[in-house]
Amino acid sequence: MAHAQLTITGITRDSVTLEPLPFVSIQVAGKARAMSNIDGKFTFTCHIGDSSAYTHMGYRKKFKVHFKNEISLTVLLGESVHLLKSVTFIDNYKPQGSENWKDAVQFYKSPFKNPVGTDPNAVQTFGVGGSISGALSYFSKSEKDRRKYQKVVEDQ
Repeated sequence: MAHAQLTITGITRDSVTLEPLPFVSIQVAGKARAMSNIDGKFTFTCHIGDSSAYTHMGYRKKFKVHFKNEISLTVLLGESVHLLKSVTFIDNYKPQGSENWKDAVQFYKSPFKNPVGTDPNAVQTFGVGGSISGALSYFSKSEKDRRKYQKVVEDQ
């Protein structure tokens, strides 16, 4: 008995901003089958009862079971935030094999200039003694909300 083949067409979107999500990986019955394009749109074929999984870095995986042809499926992916432990960089390295290593290295008064400034979302990424902690995400929630509000105001 042959299984009926279904055609599934739709779009992937961010569940908060509703912006299209490009390049979402789509697996059907455990095999890579499709990927959404730059506009978040996709099309693939499967059989009745097959399940599909939608994955994108920084988002939670979404599953769907298909029982009929769908030509306007909207897949909303929610953000997945992972809290990381604090990481501290400490300067205690001494080159091995030479007692006169300081003669081979030039030191400057202020070798690193990468100020964090007043932006609360900024992270200093270079220099001795830097520290990174907390949630890492494309934008913080407050920044996403600010951008969403700004877009609504600009569209009016």
